[in-house]
Amino acid sequence: MLQRLAQSLSITFAVSTVSAWPFIYLGVSFVSGFVFFTILQFVGFYFYSEHVKRRMMIEEQQLIAMREAELSKQGAEVVCPCDRNMRAFVPIMLNGRNEYTCPGCDKEINVAVNLKTALITTPILEDTDTVIKNTLLP
Repeated sequence: MLQRLAQSLSITFAVSTVSAWPFIYLGVSFVSGFVFFTILQFVGFYFYSEHVKRRMMIEEQQLIAMREAELSKQGAEVVCPCDRNMRAFVPIMLNGRNEYTCPGCDKEINVAVNLKTALITTPILEDTDTVIKNTLLP
């Protein structure tokens, strides 16, 4: 850790030295230019790191939103069987137990997943608009 700090500071001071050197020919003292460019680097790094933090927060919020959208496809909103009837969203897994803790009564609740089959019906007539018009209009 200390080695990384020393390396970072030495790079910062080297950049300040190289940047301040040409300003000697413009009548600015080397120390003033060195201090100016060192402070400029620290300020620049602060704004850059804040920009990166904001970008990471936005990306994290997008990931959370995507995760919630995916979970909503694989979950169900259930009602606790206690007297408070608290609703909770529970992720559903088909290969394991589905349990959650009720936010109202703090009890462990098991969610039973029941699967059912149903026949798929397809309309016999292709042109349903004309059939509807003929049956509704005399």
